[in-house]
Amino acid sequence: MSHLPLGNLTAQAAADELGLSLRTLQRRLHDKNTSFQLVLDALRKKQAWQWVTSGHLPLAEISYRLGFRHTGNFTRAFKRWFAVAPLQARLSETH
Repeated sequence: MSHLPLGNLTAQAAADELGLSLRTLQRRLHDKNTSFQLVLDALRKKQAWQWVTSGHLPLAEISYRLGFRHTGNFTRAFKRWFAVAPLQARLSETH
């Protein structure tokens, strides 16, 4: 999570953080029928829902923390994941 706002969470960075070679990380993910990108998207999706519905952080901050360069990109991803805009999700969860 700490690498997301920097926009540099790569498979290589994750492998380094885990003390694995890139190839070993890729092989282990493949053995579990997944990929680095799928894991990263699932992490972003889960964290996005938690932060949006908690109502504690501005949407621009959430976008930044999840590694999106523009809030619009975050909004489109959120809509794709949950079929609702972040602001609508926030309002429905807090009322």
